Amino acid sequence: MTCSLSAEMLTEIDTICYENRVNRSEFIREALTTYLKHFRTQAHKIAPSNEESLAA
Repeated sequence: MTCSLSAEMLTEIDTICYENRVNRSEFIREALTTYLKHFRTQAHKIAPSNEESLAA
């Protein structure tokens, strides 16, 4: 799987990794894992309201 990131985003990621002495690949893996957990939680909250608006 591939994706494109803006130069600004890559610069920010590199800065964070440098400041915290973290490998970029590890940082991105952890960030995506955290994001997916958060999204899954939010999706459960959003789903009922989407169903209500679709029914209207």
